[in-house]
Amino acid sequence: MGVRKMKKIYLAPILFIFLFSFGSAPVVAGPIIQDTESGSLSIYYYQPVGQSFLAEDAKIKWIGAYTDPTYWPEENDLSFSVELYEGDGISGSSIFSYIFNLPSDYSGYADFDVSSITFTVGQMYTFAFYNDTRQWGLKMQWYTNPYLQGRSYHAGGGANDDLRFHVLPMQLQQSIYLPLILKGP
Repeated sequence: MGVRKMKKIYLAPILFIFLFSFGSAPVVAGPIIQDTESGSLSIYYYQPVGQSFLAEDAKIKWIGAYTDPTYWPEENDLSFSVELYEGDGISGSSIFSYIFNLPSDYSGYADFDVSSITFTVGQMYTFAFYNDTRQWGLKMQWYTNPYLQGRSYHAGGGANDDLRFHVLPMQLQQSIYLPLILKGP
């Protein structure tokens, strides 16, 4: 009898630790961040200018590329647009569009909120920027491809380089509560 009780005492804490150690783990992959640059590219002259990426999460909050407002700032253009396409390139279905209204001297990530979309994990998507004036450009890493699961697009085709961009997942936490009732013999 004494041995049987001892087993329950040791088994219950181990079972408790095992079950609850997995209960609060995040259910999202990490962000995609390609934060290197060696130059920039005019959206107007090379549009659409974009980047493909592999969806690692079903729920993504922000997608963005780093802007460069130094192209023709005298045009004082406050807006440009972005489209999100299914697939690698801009020939897929457009599933999202957004118009940015930024200060003419803004330099930083132009982020757009895509939390209303459910992405297919493992599928390629491409975002592409368009502009009707010469003011806006995007920072990029020329002639190298630091993000291997995608590539930049400019002047109508894909290239072996990357924009400076990021894809940020929603920070979801899944909590599992399993009540454990330990009964005596």
